[in-house]
Amino acid sequence: MTFNRKVDQDSKMKKIPIITLTTDFGYRDSYVGSMKGVILSIHPHVKIVDLSHEIGPQDIREAAFLLSAAYRFFPPGTIHVVVVDPGVGSQRKILCAKTRFAYFLAPDNGVLTPVLRKESSFILREVSNPSFFRKEISSTFHGRDKFAPSAAHLSRRNVFNQVGPLVRQFKSIRWPEPKVEKKKISGEILHVDRFGNLITNIDRSHLGHRTPPPKVTVGGIKIPRWARFYAEGKADELIVLMNSTDYLEIALPHGSAAHKTGAKIGTPVTLVWP
Repeated sequence: MTFNRKVDQDSKMKKIPIITLTTDFGYRDSYVGSMKGVILSIHPHVKIVDLSHEIGPQDIREAAFLLSAAYRFFPPGTIHVVVVDPGVGSQRKILCAKTRFAYFLAPDNGVLTPVLRKESSFILREVSNPSFFRKEISSTFHGRDKFAPSAAHLSRRNVFNQVGPLVRQFKSIRWPEPKVEKKKISGEILHVDRFGNLITNIDRSHLGHRTPPPKVTVGGIKIPRWARFYAEGKADELIVLMNSTDYLEIALPHGSAAHKTGAKIGTPVTLVWP
């Protein structure tokens, strides 16, 4: 009987809805806390996960990358809220995307580009139903007054069909795909993390099963060796490895690959097989 009760408890825990938050608000101000307060006022039992609040100010592409790299690790039904919104207060739409496994609430500014490319099918609606918003709406803080309450209502019950009309067109941003040839892959740096690791737009699927390991250059600088993990590299020696999200990454153990190479977002990366 005890075992069965534990199974029931575990089952209930798995049904607790999850809302993730991705913003460029940082933690110094009360913006993130205000959003959480609105969500919890509507749905006190929802679980809120901070995906990241350290996105560069108004950096849509960085937000797009971090969301696309992380969303697949959450349980089905998770609601992902992205508020990196240079167009707040303007005529830009707020979108709600429903995929097979998740919901995404974001401004229509291209931040969902890589996610919607990965998903084989999705439904898009404009979030425009005022019954899901706060009564008093600031023209400068839609994260608190529109995104947060809409996500909270969506987490309480299935109201996706009520958030607003269907959308057939949405804005996208340039999202570079690597050029894959028989003996060469040409890509670029997509993201530089806080350790100075250079994360490329080349993932494991692009490499296939070709052997031996290719020679890698970033911005014309040759990377001397491949590694399975960071500690395999020697001090002050650049290495290349597949990271935890299956992207090709260039790292410098105990240092910053970005500082050592001078590479930044958009810097070319080349893989060549003999």
